[in-house]
Amino acid sequence: MNGILGRNKSKKQSRSPSAQSVESLPDLPDRPVGNGDANISDTEYARKRKQLLELTKDLRAMGAEKLIALPRIAVIGGQSAGKSSLVEAVSGINVPRDSGTCTRCPTECTMSSDAETWSCQISLRFDYDEHGGTRSMVGQDTIPFGPRITNKGDVEIRLRQAQAAILSGNSSYTHFASMSAQEVRELVRSDPDVVKFSRNVVMVDIYDPGATDLSFVDLPGLIQFESDEMIDRVRSLVESYISEERTIILVTIPASDDMENQQAFRLAKAADPEGKRTIGILTKPDSLTSGATSAREKWKEVLEGRTYPLRHGYYCVRLSDDAERARNISRSEAQHIAARFFDDTAPWSEVRDRGRFGIPNFVADISKLLMDVIEEAIPDLKDQVKKRLAACELQLGKLPKPLTVDPTHEILARITAFSAELRAAVSGEVDKKFVQDNRASYGVFKGDIRATAPDFRPYLNGTQHARPSTPGGRSDEALEDGRDHLQRYETLDLADVRQVIKEATGWELPHHVPYDAQLTLMKRFIALWEAPAQECFETVFATLSEFMNALVRKHFERFKSLDLLMRSLVAGHLNHCKERASQSLREALALEEKPVFTQNTHYLSETRVKWFNHYNNCYRMQYYPNPDPSPFEAELQVMAQVRAYFQVSYKRIIDHIPLTIERSLNRSIADSLQADLIRDVGIGEADSFGRLKELVSEDPALVTRRQQLEGMKRRLVDIQQKLNNFLV
Repeated sequence: MNGILGRNKSKKQSRSPSAQSVESLPDLPDRPVGNGDANISDTEYARKRKQLLELTKDLRAMGAEKLIALPRIAVIGGQSAGKSSLVEAVSGINVPRDSGTCTRCPTECTMSSDAETWSCQISLRFDYDEHGGTRSMVGQDTIPFGPRITNKGDVEIRLRQAQAAILSGNSSYTHFASMSAQEVRELVRSDPDVVKFSRNVVMVDIYDPGATDLSFVDLPGLIQFESDEMIDRVRSLVESYISEERTIILVTIPASDDMENQQAFRLAKAADPEGKRTIGILTKPDSLTSGATSAREKWKEVLEGRTYPLRHGYYCVRLSDDAERARNISRSEAQHIAARFFDDTAPWSEVRDRGRFGIPNFVADISKLLMDVIEEAIPDLKDQVKKRLAACELQLGKLPKPLTVDPTHEILARITAFSAELRAAVSGEVDKKFVQDNRASYGVFKGDIRATAPDFRPYLNGTQHARPSTPGGRSDEALEDGRDHLQRYETLDLADVRQVIKEATGWELPHHVPYDAQLTLMKRFIALWEAPAQECFETVFATLSEFMNALVRKHFERFKSLDLLMRSLVAGHLNHCKERASQSLREALALEEKPVFTQNTHYLSETRVKWFNHYNNCYRMQYYPNPDPSPFEAELQVMAQVRAYFQVSYKRIIDHIPLTIERSLNRSIADSLQADLIRDVGIGEADSFGRLKELVSEDPALVTRRQQLEGMKRRLVDIQQKLNNFLV
């Protein structure tokens, strides 16, 4: 609020020196107290003021206040602070008066002088639902509550009925029109379906040729003798209004109580710490007896700005008492009585700034201040609406367009696109990530198989020797790359291999190594391959499952029923394909079990010679430096043969298992799923249209969201046009 509420203005010449520390309200012509209705003549300013007031009224009627912060005046105060009397004196109408709390919802009062005769229209605006949440932008918000009133005496009962309608959540005028004031009181007091307070609004539009153009909202009085929940609810309501930076806060302060006891003033101070947009309204000055000299002096200091200073200062009003209201005195007479009171009664008669007394001065000043705030806010309001409209259009653009094609065509197109993207991913034609993730899994599998290589140590006590290097001097560290949770080939030294040969010997002739000894050692590493193969398969399946679930969301999530069906169908086909692929994996592993065979004999022989020479050299360097024959030559030959066969079968299995998984799992489901889904959904069946139409019915939440955004966009466009067309 660094604009109109914060800028310096010249002070009235009649202001006392002590009041000069408080910034004055916008300058207006000097007015003697008691000059009758505060009506500014039909000048250019009056015309502009009417336009500005009409603009904000129209904007509120269009629901702009849900979207942007509009300038307004909020009247707050505690119970028995004279707030109702102030509203009556300003508006010229009688409002409901009961012991305790009589205002239980915000009441927006707009006074317009653009009329030939007096009339009043009461309406209801439901901005909030029954749970206190903001209602959507769709639908009518402002509802006329009965016909226009032409007799002032009918306003009070209509206001009671309107407030009861707000509290009960029922906008029907006819439902409440026949209720008396007592019946309304009883309804509000005893009906369990009627809430005690509401954020929804009663709107009072007064058309009075003798009025000063003004708009304000009268908020429920701050309560003390209610449940903690009710006290907090009312305080929260007041805080929500006065926290807005464009809200002028009018605090009604009864002179019958100390300033330190004013809860409303403390709330205003919290919302407006520097007092830039708060105005104090001192009520009940006639409650101070002539003997209350200390209290009178304190309030004089407040009024003159020497204590509790506010940028726009304080006003003091004398409102009609019960006897005067009973005599039904006119507004002019009430103002004349008040003027005489302030002129004849100390300490009010001692205050030099006479513009601080009386309803006419107060109304004229705050009216001008409100209009200046509105006028200055218009450029920023335009900018806010422009930004909100851009954000709304952006959100709308992210939502899918309403379905306009045949449901069969829509579902078929989505299944086709879904299946095509799956095939492209499996083939690595477009998005390479799916293939790259699988290749990474196959790389891990390769390392796991590598780690199952026979751990032969050509020594008499292999546990005391590290694994030897590979032929050619390369380190065999790669054999240690397998992960700890997978089983590896046991460490075997010369004695262990000799024992295997011994256990395999039957009727063989001396110096003949039985084939079963080699076969036993070969089957030991072959048996270790099932675990890493199965783990690789599960990892690839998880990648496939996650990818397909993401594809289902991408292509079918818009339609909840279709999405649920596709999730179920895809999950079923995935599991069925997994069972078939698992069988293919088992068959691929079984090929290595029996027979132990290869036609790659050249590589086998070459590798066997290399490993024999390697093992033999390791043994001789440790035990027999001379070239004499080794006593463990048979064992070394077995080690070399088994290790060579591992090399042959290792190179075969690290390709064969990934290819089996790709063919039986990824490729299989990618190639067959489109036809399966079309069949399962029933596209082409004679009675499928109604069922397919149901499948592509949009999620109600999505429909609601689109309607909300479209309604918001229409409203923002209307508001933008209203602001852009406004010319002062």
